[in-house]
Amino acid sequence: RGLTMAAAMDVMVPTIPLAQAIGRWGNWFNQEVFGRPSDLPWALEIDAMHRPAEYAASSTFHPTFLYEGLWNVALAMVLVRVERRGALRPGYVTGLWVCGYGLGRLWVEMLRSDVASLVVGVRINVWMALAAILIGGLVAWRGRIPADRAPMEVGDR
Repeated sequence: RGLTMAAAMDVMVPTIPLAQAIGRWGNWFNQEVFGRPSDLPWALEIDAMHRPAEYAASSTFHPTFLYEGLWNVALAMVLVRVERRGALRPGYVTGLWVCGYGLGRLWVEMLRSDVASLVVGVRINVWMALAAILIGGLVAWRGRIPADRAPMEVGDR
């Protein structure tokens, strides 16, 4: 179709969080990667054999796979909207995806209760989410198009 690599990436990147959202449903089937105990109406019931030992008395937990899945669907919609509005130069939607994914992971990681490697007393996944937010945010910021120079229509680019 004559797209540059950057423009092709902008078209493909929103499919990544959609694929991640679909993939998270495997955590539900396997009763894994859930959060701390919860008594919220949408809390996930986990069989006793899949519960962490320290939470053996709890039967319902935060469905972090669901939170991350919903976040990823919303992120995909934002990425499509940003790409269609032409708010970023071609290729920079990737940075926005990395930043947005990091934000979602940071939120979800704060609810998790499973064992993870710690660095300076903080889950390594939290450090990685913070790095994704910073790096992706900087990339997206660098690729922004000032409002007075943004195209009016998708076809103007």
